Amino acid sequence: HVPDGFEALTLEAGRYAVCTHRGAYSGLAASYDWLMNQWLPGSAEDYAGASMFEVYVNSPDNTPAEKLITKIYLPLEEEG
Repeated sequence: HVPDGFEALTLEAGRYAVCTHRGAYSGLAASYDWLMNQWLPGSAEDYAGASMFEVYVNSPDNTPAEKLITKIYLPLEEEG
């Protein structure tokens, strides 16, 4: 059951680079910038073009902003 105001999304299986952002959500843009403009060009990997997504490991409801952990998933092209 999907709650009102939400939408179910099926993610395709595949390879992902995962960047762990530690800190306030306001700093997420810097982590995306590093992942796309620093790590990816030097990685010998290619972005698959599918939607990136975030996983929130903890919650601002009970975690100080500086201790928040967010994982950013970047879909990668299949090898070979």
